[in-house]
Amino acid sequence: MREIKYTMPQDWDITIEKLEEDNRIVEHIEAQRQGSNSAEIDIYISDLVEDLTAEDQAFANYLEMVGVEDDEEEVPIFTTKFNNKTAYYFEAYTQEEEAIRVICQEAKAKTLIIISILAKDQEEINNIIQIVERTLRIKTS
Repeated sequence: MREIKYTMPQDWDITIEKLEEDNRIVEHIEAQRQGSNSAEIDIYISDLVEDLTAEDQAFANYLEMVGVEDDEEEVPIFTTKFNNKTAYYFEAYTQEEEAIRVICQEAKAKTLIIISILAKDQEEINNIIQIVERTLRIKTS
């Protein structure tokens, strides 16, 4: 069983729902800054599929969202620290030139977290990531 605690500053609207995908329970948190359509957060939390890593999930998300060009030698998956644990991410841009960052991490043993952030630029994404790091707490039992 998972317990998720998530709060955002007052100028954000938050929706939390539980979904069933591939026989797994997935918690989906969606947050959007009030009065803005250019700052959104989607967080998916589920059991990590056996034989799959957070890095594998980042790669799969990249292929699904961005795709790979024929001349692309490597998929740009980077590592970072998120809440003092290794996470894998990639960055992309929408057709409107808004920035996207997708972060995948094994937050707890066998618990996968996928964070997708859309904002006007990478600086705003960095600010949002700091908020998410301070406010997202996952407990498993």
